[in-house]
Amino acid sequence: MLSASRITDEIDWRSCDLSALDLSAYPSNLVDYIDFDSKTYWPAASKMPPGIDLESVMETGKNPGLGVRGLHAQGIDGRGISIAIIDQELLTTHQEYADRLARYEQQDLSSRQEAYMHGAAVASIAVGKTVGVAPKANLFYIAGVFRMEGERFDARPITQALQRIIQMNKRLPMQEKIRVVSYLEDSQSKI
Repeated sequence: MLSASRITDEIDWRSCDLSALDLSAYPSNLVDYIDFDSKTYWPAASKMPPGIDLESVMETGKNPGLGVRGLHAQGIDGRGISIAIIDQELLTTHQEYADRLARYEQQDLSSRQEAYMHGAAVASIAVGKTVGVAPKANLFYIAGVFRMEGERFDARPITQALQRIIQMNKRLPMQEKIRVVSYLEDSQSKI
């Protein structure tokens, strides 16, 4: 259990039911040390630390920062730009980016896995409705199977995905060509 007087580590309370807990003894900066989401169930206000405004924290967390919202207000919002992401399998129906998903491909259908959080986070930051830096950009997404071979990262899925992006770009009209590519880089890779 957390120490009410001192919290030093991040705690993951995303999608947790905390409604039976009494968090009132915790410090008012509790939200600085926890991860939570819209599916976190909180205790009644009387059992929360004083001064915590969870809705405000959620809204602040949606702001991409760096003056990006000001750029959006000026019409600089990714319109006319296509972005490709090479990452793990994606939840294609996610409310943040589903309507921006121009194309989704999986490299190895024989090894289908559940969607991972990383790809959804990258797609949301790129083209998400409420958190994206380019919410009007088109998203092309290639899901690959990324693995280590011994101590070396297997870069073949990234290479194959890049070749596929080049093929797609040859067929896309000039105004829809992919201009930005993001790929999952394993922390141990040397590419």
